[in-house]
Amino acid sequence: GNQTRLETSGMKLSMDQVEALATDAGTLNRAKKIAKPNKYSEIGANDRAIWAVALGSSNYDTFIDIQGPAYKCSCPVKKLPCKHAMGLMVLVAQEPTVAKNDTPPEDLTTWLNKRDGAAKAKVDKVAGQVKDPAAQAKRAQQRESNVEKGIEELKRFLEDSVRMGLAESSKRSQDVWDQMQKRLIDAQARGLSRMLDWIRREMGSGPNWTESVFRALLRMHALVSAYENREHLPAELVEDIRERIGWSKSKEQVMQTPAVNGPWLVVNHGTRYESGLYTQTIWLLQQASGRMAKVLNFATDFNRDTLQGGYQSGTLIDGNAHDFSQWSPQRVILQRESAFQFEEVQDWNWLRPFAAPNISQAIVELQKQRIHHPYQEAWPLLISNLRLVHKDEQLALVDEHNRLLLIEKGYGRPWQLLSAMGKQTATVFMTSFDGQQVMPWAVLCNQQWFAINMNEME
Repeated sequence: GNQTRLETSGMKLSMDQVEALATDAGTLNRAKKIAKPNKYSEIGANDRAIWAVALGSSNYDTFIDIQGPAYKCSCPVKKLPCKHAMGLMVLVAQEPTVAKNDTPPEDLTTWLNKRDGAAKAKVDKVAGQVKDPAAQAKRAQQRESNVEKGIEELKRFLEDSVRMGLAESSKRSQDVWDQMQKRLIDAQARGLSRMLDWIRREMGSGPNWTESVFRALLRMHALVSAYENREHLPAELVEDIRERIGWSKSKEQVMQTPAVNGPWLVVNHGTRYESGLYTQTIWLLQQASGRMAKVLNFATDFNRDTLQGGYQSGTLIDGNAHDFSQWSPQRVILQRESAFQFEEVQDWNWLRPFAAPNISQAIVELQKQRIHHPYQEAWPLLISNLRLVHKDEQLALVDEHNRLLLIEKGYGRPWQLLSAMGKQTATVFMTSFDGQQVMPWAVLCNQQWFAINMNEME
């Protein structure tokens, strides 16, 4: 039967995965109402796709490419996945045996071939691009010049901010900040503009905003200084600095770098929505080495299909990771065969060697990383044998040597953490900038993986 076929191919569609693919709660609710066998006909699935005819006042051909995932439906709705595609996924997740057909319709095969052809053409175009080297060099020189001018203005702006004091700087009008951000964008230093935007929004917000803003200003100053001294730095570091300032790499360029193979543990994932931009973060851990990696995807309200679905925290997935930076290997592009292939972890003992046994050892390692990569915004930590305690009205993690890690005051999930850990000892995955305060995002306790909700919506 089809259930056996799906299981042997490793494709298991779970409700968690399906819900993660929904563009909004309304579409998901409408999808759940039509997720019934009598609402679809000719339901089929194979290793590559799921398909059916959605039945209603009109009938619609509904296709799902599980390698994307990508969707095609003959209904008039432009925003995908529509309720028909979502409903079909909900149905197959709840009742895998309904997909009895494994011969895809001709229109689906044509669409998949077209998608594969477009993807190959894009890779071939990048691999075989021959550009005019003289024109290229001239453009590169002009860009360097633009960035340098933008940086000069930014330095004056930062010096004024420090001279005035952070409290006074926070009172600067919106226009002053907007103008500086616009100049950085005009100077092709979009990365610096994003950093400045974060600092502006953080100023004056929350009880201890000065500390986080001052840290961000220092990091920005260090980045700018490093760029100005780039002639004396290793080539890989210069490439990393340029990328943080605003030079971007295409997906195809990143895919040229050597692949780091799975299986990968999906540690946790979540999406943040701020000022019209969705930022999806997926933390991964390579099962063979314990190496951690982060997938970052960005989208707008009009382009949500750049966010990836099919990640279920605490499961193992196959895939090849490609590093954005050879100097600071944290952010990756992950290439997967299918968004719906994953394996449940039955025994967690393999993870133990990769977790630091206590806080001191973890912090020593983190500080080494910070010296080598001073521009990272957050570092992942995995530490075993931790308990949850209260310290001066603040939650903290403590190890068996009574060394403490304070949980950041802005951490919004204390009750989830308390319910996952209680008074027990656990292995905790967290992120930290400085090794003094942390944000916990997943807990392994009694051979069970608990993921803390990472979603943040305005």
